[in-house]
Amino acid sequence: NTPKAGMSRETSTLIAIHNLQADLRAGFTTARDMTSHGNGYADVEMRKAINEGRLDGPRFQVSGRGIVWGPAIAANVPVNPLASVRITSAEEGRAAVRDHVERGVDWIKLYPGGAYSFTPTGEVNYVTTYPLAVLQALIDETHRLGKKAGCHVFGGEGLKNTVTAGCDTVEHAFGLVQEQADMIVAK
Repeated sequence: NTPKAGMSRETSTLIAIHNLQADLRAGFTTARDMTSHGNGYADVEMRKAINEGRLDGPRFQVSGRGIVWGPAIAANVPVNPLASVRITSAEEGRAAVRDHVERGVDWIKLYPGGAYSFTPTGEVNYVTTYPLAVLQALIDETHRLGKKAGCHVFGGEGLKNTVTAGCDTVEHAFGLVQEQADMIVAK
């Protein structure tokens, strides 16, 4: 549930709770939230409330803020503590994974491929984010801590890196080719 411009965190969280309860009424007994999209660790709190019987909802697996690749934010720019964690190195990535796990997430949400566009001739261009060594460090740290990683990726080098690094679930994979599917099965 992504907060819309001008929507408060509280309103967005109430919408997320409504959606969880609608899922339960529709018969879903388990749900997985693959990033709180600007709500910090509200998904962890909702899971806790469900587990304690304070909120009706399905069993809930959560991933918190998500971890994105990007240039460092200038020192004079305030960091939004509710948005995805931005990393620029493998060391920062491992630290972000540890922080997520300490805050109680079930999954680590990663973004090995951020977007795509089309050329005038209709060919697709996929955006690759983390270098393979950074993605491997993120996934290795996730597995070392007994968690699983879900990777948001569409295709191209980012998808190849996702499969090579051993991400536990591949979200989207529009550009998946047979060789990659065979490697997923083999892993």
